[in-house]
Amino acid sequence: NYLSSLMINRQAFRKAVQPLRETDEPDASPALRSFVKDHPTDLYSGEARYYMHYAEYRLGRTREAIDGFLDLLNNDPHSTASQGKAHYFLGRAYEMRKYSTLALIEYRLGRLEDNDLLKKAVDKRLKEMEK
Repeated sequence: NYLSSLMINRQAFRKAVQPLRETDEPDASPALRSFVKDHPTDLYSGEARYYMHYAEYRLGRTREAIDGFLDLLNNDPHSTASQGKAHYFLGRAYEMRKYSTLALIEYRLGRLEDNDLLKKAVDKRLKEMEK
């Protein structure tokens, strides 16, 4: 059926994300990159791209994370349900690179998401930046 065909790569996506959930970013990044390369138009491709850039952020590769989040948010924003989190971590990467004005913009965009936990995280970052 149609839904089954959309979800055919769900297991491969979950397998690619698993190392990140186990805080094994060095293994997660190539696994997610491989998933995106092998399934560029898949239903889970946008989420895989979000997680791939999040792994880069966690590895301290802020330049790559910034480039990746910008590409995802500007060129394919509707491919991921994690837009708010992408804005938040783009803001964090900007902040780490001392681009505080750009970080503020991304935090405010992330705060628009209907996610109370994300809003709390954004509010905390904004308070920290005011100091």
